[in-house]
Amino acid sequence: MSPRDLEPRDRGGVERLLLRTRAAPGPAAFPHHFAHLTLEAADLLVASGLLLVGIDTPSVDAAGAAALPVHRRLLAAGVAILEGLELGAV
Repeated sequence: MSPRDLEPRDRGGVERLLLRTRAAPGPAAFPHHFAHLTLEAADLLVASGLLLVGIDTPSVDAAGAAALPVHRRLLAAGVAILEGLELGAV
């Protein structure tokens, strides 16, 4: 997910954001590809003052991102991360 995916949303005053990507993999096996945040999207969320971001995919980082740049950026700014959420009923 890039800033372009997030910008149309009005987040005025929002401190906690749950992202339902509609691309969440099933729980049967860990996927090799899934929706995730780009570093630029993380910067946008940090700038908006979020305290928490949750996502319905296994990680806010891309699969195989060993350095976990999105995790590091969010956590360094004090943004808590929730991953693998079941948001199908939301």
